[in-house]
Amino acid sequence: MFTKNSFVITILLSLILYFYVTSLTVDIFGGDVGDLVTAAFVRGVAHPPGYPLFTILGFFVSHLNLDLETVTKVGLISALASITALYVYSKIIELFTQNRLIQIISVGSLAFSYHFWLYSEIPEVFALNSLLSLCVIYNSLAFYKYEKFGYFLMYTFLLLHLQILL
Repeated sequence: MFTKNSFVITILLSLILYFYVTSLTVDIFGGDVGDLVTAAFVRGVAHPPGYPLFTILGFFVSHLNLDLETVTKVGLISALASITALYVYSKIIELFTQNRLIQIISVGSLAFSYHFWLYSEIPEVFALNSLLSLCVIYNSLAFYKYEKFGYFLMYTFLLLHLQILL
């Protein structure tokens, strides 16, 4: 069901996605970006632990027929993972309160905080890791609140990801 609250959050996330995509990096940034983009492009292995999910997604995205630099294409993973993480974050807040203003302020504060913004515009694994971590938190809280076994299964499935276990 598409409620007024979900419409407002959708509009907010669409605006944030616009800002993230328009500010994606077009050059190799410091840190592990060069290693991760190269590994994704050639189907290689980045330094340990290798980040297999990011590398697989990066391979497919880097070979899309878009008129963008390879680093920017792989950076799309971070932007989309961050937007999805913000959506899951809004659902976590919704579990605790139905106040739309608190939800908007919380999502906006996280979206435009320095580190979250930075790792949303460069191809790094942190945005994907944030998404997976927030999914684990949401499913554990939803299982506790609603006592539906599906949330527990999703929680267990997400825990199988190597970065979450570490």
